[in-house]
Formats: sequence, structure tokens, C-alpha cells
Amino acid sequence: VERLYHATRATLNDWVVQGSAVVDSVSGASPLQHSTLSGASGQGIGDTRRAGDVKVTRYFERFAVGLGGAYSKENDYKSSAGHVDVRWFSPSKNTTVTVGAGVASDVIDSVNRIAINERRSTNEWLLGLTQVLTPNDIVQTNVTYASGSGYFNDPYKSFDVRPNSRNQLAWLVRWNHHFEAANATLRSTYRHY
Repeated sequence: VERLYHATRATLNDWVVQGSAVVDSVSGASPLQHSTLSGASGQGIGDTRRAGDVKVTRYFERFAVGLGGAYSKENDYKSSAGHVDVRWFSPSKNTTVTVGAGVASDVIDSVNRIAINERRSTNEWLLGLTQVLTPNDIVQTNVTYASGSGYFNDPYKSFDVRPNSRNQLAWLVRWNHHFEAANATLRSTYRHY
């Protein structure tokens, strides 16, 4: 696997622009019982993914607004997404409330011709709270809900048939504690899906 990664971040007063780009190249064989493509069949697996994203955030005194987009393309899959988030800060800046929404649209064109121009769309919402407890402790909790419809099957797995809609609810809790003596940080995460 070869990976090239580039990320940028530029600040102009109250504006922040972030972006990244990635190229992944994958090749190899998979056992036929797990995939409709295998090295033994002579087809094997080979793919290159090119992806990028950009986010622009505008900071104000007590809140920030972010707007972003992403695009990914492979031989058999295209995805485009957009999102917006608003963050409100307490006067001390120790508490942040976040509300976000996003949408993604995917097109699946499998090389084995099982899925041709199949589409999937997903809408996602986020509600979060981040709290600085001490100079060494910060906690965060997020609830996300996603609703998707369209093609969710894996066209490369035999007998893979899934419903054409999916609702997902997830709760995430994080606690980061910094140990000054060791100059290290313990990052703890719990996620219920």
C-alpha cells in the first residue's frame, strides 16, 4: 500500500482554511469464498483512490461557523460530501456546544458488473458538548444520528444482501488527561453504537 498525504492550514485573522489530499494504491488477491474477485480467478484486486477535503471556518467572539466538502474517487466508487457546523463558546471559553449537519452522495459501479450506477445518500446530524475541567483534563460527548438510503450491499461479497435504508445512532464520550511529569497524555474513548 502506497500512501501520499498532504494537509494545509492557513489563518487569516478570524478565518481558518484546512485541507488534505490522499492517494491510496492497493493490489493483491482475496480468497474466493470471501470475494467475487480473487487472485486465483486471474482478476485479483487493484485500485487507486484519490480523495480530498477542504473546510473553511469563520471565528467570531462567542461562536464559529464551519463549512466543508469532500470528494473521493476510486475505479468503482465515487463519493461527495458536504457539512456545516456551528460552535458556541462560553465566556471563559471552557465550554463549547457544537451542532452540525452533513450530507453524502455515493455512486457504486463495481468492476464485476453486479452494481452498475447504484446510488446511496446519507444525512447526518451531530450534537456535542466539550468541557475543560482542569488545565490537564478535557471531556467531550457527542451524539450523532445518520439516516441513509440506497445501495448498501457489498457487490464483491457473495450472498451479501442488505436493506436499502440504514439509521445509525451513536454516543461518544472522550476524556483526555495530561500527565505533566511524564509529558504524556492519556486519551480515553467510549462509543456506543
